[in-house]
Order: sequence, then C-alpha cells, then structure tokens
Amino acid sequence: MEQEIPNNNREITAVLTDLQGREYAKIKDVKEGNVLETDGHFTCMRKGEKNRVYKDPNNELFLICDDGRHYLDGQKKDDYYLGMYS
Repeated sequence: MEQEIPNNNREITAVLTDLQGREYAKIKDVKEGNVLETDGHFTCMRKGEKNRVYKDPNNELFLICDDGRHYLDGQKKDDYYLGMYS
C-alpha cells in the first residue's frame, strides 16, 4: 500500500507499507551487517524471522535462508525492499 506524505520541501513522497501500515525497509538504508525482518510471504523464510544482511564478492546484498541465499535485488520496488522490514 502506498501512502503519500508531505516532506519539509512541500513535495509529496510515496511511502510503501504493508496492509497494516508498517513501512518496508528502504533500499538506501540497508547495508551489509543490518538485520532485516521478513513478512511471511517467503517460502524460504518464516514470518518475523530476523536475518543479517551479507554482501557477496559482486557487492550484491543477500540474506541466508532455507534455500541458501536470498538476494535482496529480487525484492526491490521503487525505493523499498518488499516483504522486508528494518
């Protein structure tokens, strides 16, 4: 769900949230070593599971999941990682 909120410059900024209004993790804020929580819409990770963010030799970010590695690139929508919370 996208909500529009005004910022200090009187521009409209879209905020991407889940159905309960919880904001997804912002791509610009997620770095290696951060911990992300999953929303439960993954077959390889459970709802509420918290995983450390790792970086591979190609500088791609991923989480360790039941299938090995879950790359964050596949979760990108606009400025957010869908299904992931900071």
